[in-house]
Amino acid sequence: EVQEILSSPCYYVSPHSPQPQQHVMTTQSPNINCVPDTTNNKLKEIEHTINSLKGDMSALTQALQNHSSEIQILREELRLSRANSDNEILKAISDGTVRCGLDQERLASQIIKEVQSAVLSNVLPQVTTEFKNNIKKDVNETLIDLKEIVQTELTQRLTLTDQALKENLHKMVRSKPIVELLASSLTGAATASMEQLYKDTFVKIAVPLFENACTTMFKQINEALTQGLQEYVKETELYSNKSNDRTNVELV
Repeated sequence: EVQEILSSPCYYVSPHSPQPQQHVMTTQSPNINCVPDTTNNKLKEIEHTINSLKGDMSALTQALQNHSSEIQILREELRLSRANSDNEILKAISDGTVRCGLDQERLASQIIKEVQSAVLSNVLPQVTTEFKNNIKKDVNETLIDLKEIVQTELTQRLTLTDQALKENLHKMVRSKPIVELLASSLTGAATASMEQLYKDTFVKIAVPLFENACTTMFKQINEALTQGLQEYVKETELYSNKSNDRTNVELV
């Protein structure tokens, strides 16, 4: 009904004017009545209904507020009750734990002993038998297969590695830088060794031989010079004596 009233031409509001169209038409012809009495009655009924709904909403809001307050009170009471219950339960559990501590320890130790004895008497023999009969056989077969696979793989890898190593060594040995490096290294090592060998040989063999040869030569030279000087002195004395004899003969 509200939509019908608002859709009426008398209540159409122009987008360029904030006032309703009814006011404009009333000013133009005051004798024309655009809204019937039934429409006014309906509007009043709607207004009355809206007012009653507002009252009901206010009452409902107040009731909801009251219920909310009651719920908050109940929640607080429930929280306090739970806290008290929890404290009582914890106290009871603590007291029971203190009273039953020794009994629980004895019970636990007894249970552990019974479990150990049951395991040792029942489970362990079964496990041992199962291991010997099934698991050991399966493990051995798996290990044999694994051993064969590992040996095959290692053989292939070692063969490939050996071939690659031989090829690389062959290429490396034949390469010019390696040959030059080996030659220089051998030359350096041989030079140092030969120098040391020549030095040791010269010091230990050549020098003593040269010393002996020089000693012998100097002895021979000394003997020859001594003998020559002695002969020269004798000849000089003979010549001197002959000269003196001649001089004496001439004087006589």
